[in-house]
Amino acid sequence: MLTICDPFAQPFTVVPSEDLVLVTVDRRAGEHPLLRTEVATAWLQEHAGRHLIVDLTQVTMLNSALVAWLIALATGNAPCRLVVRGACSQVARQIGQLRLQPLLDLG
Repeated sequence: MLTICDPFAQPFTVVPSEDLVLVTVDRRAGEHPLLRTEVATAWLQEHAGRHLIVDLTQVTMLNSALVAWLIALATGNAPCRLVVRGACSQVARQIGQLRLQPLLDLG
């Protein structure tokens, strides 16, 4: 298991397996300054071509930093689709309102 971050200091953890990468997002990730830097997506290059699953179970609302990060993950992982799982109704509604469905799948 690869942990990109200490759960107390970083906004997400990355756990790769053979054909996919699971990213678990902390509930306060959108407030974390790291999410606004290149470091937040730099790890993606070493996992290119794997299915990317982002678990938003702990997130209750998207802010602009989280939206920008999700878009960066989705575009940086093409041609594989980004799958978002565990989205609460508010987050799912925001994804719909922002018309992000062409970039990601809600699973």
